Amino acid sequence: MGEDGLFDPQNCFVRGVAGSFYTRLFPSNCLHFVHSSYGLHWLSQVPDGIENNKGNVYLTSTSPTSVYKAYYEQYERDFVTFLKYCSKELMKNGRMVLTM
Repeated sequence: MGEDGLFDPQNCFVRGVAGSFYTRLFPSNCLHFVHSSYGLHWLSQVPDGIENNKGNVYLTSTSPTSVYKAYYEQYERDFVTFLKYCSKELMKNGRMVLTM
């Protein structure tokens, strides 16, 4: 913080990091703040079991329930993986803002 108690930009380091949300990007306990804007909607892989989605690699109004379930389960696995890695990278009392 600056002398007036406000944010001090000299102590802020902003980085754009190449890599995957689904692997470790930083050492343990090194981040005070994490912000991800519109990145977590990308899945780590095409879900298994969408062969019966009439050639679509996305959900449509005619997609079978099994396809919705496959996408949901893949997203759930990916999000848990992201949180697992990020929780190790964040310092105690670190903060995270996710925009999805």
